[in-house]
Amino acid sequence: EEDKIEVIVPPPTKKSKNDKKSRGGGAGSPRGTSSLPLKVDSVGPGITETMLLASISTHLHLSKEPAEGQKESLATIDKNPTAFINPHQPLMANITVSDDDIHAAEQRVRQARLRLAQAIKSLG
Repeated sequence: EEDKIEVIVPPPTKKSKNDKKSRGGGAGSPRGTSSLPLKVDSVGPGITETMLLASISTHLHLSKEPAEGQKESLATIDKNPTAFINPHQPLMANITVSDDDIHAAEQRVRQARLRLAQAIKSLG
């Protein structure tokens, strides 16, 4: 009798939502690219744009306080890692949104709505 080699293939494992999200896939992952306005700067050593975006979105979803950012300057926090970082604010430099910022955002929304309406109309 010949020696038979049996190949055992394990069944595919199910990946949890958290595994997919940590790799950037799964439900809720962005379809395109997004970037923060130039006015928004991260505060703290090693804070990436992705971390900053997560910090801001978490604050907006969980807190009733306005997202004003950290009171300490970026230079102060970079020089002194023990500087106070307010855990109730996102990891961004203190920011003030002006009326001009709001009007510019409103204009971008109007333009996007017009483009969407034209695209829908062209589909028939």
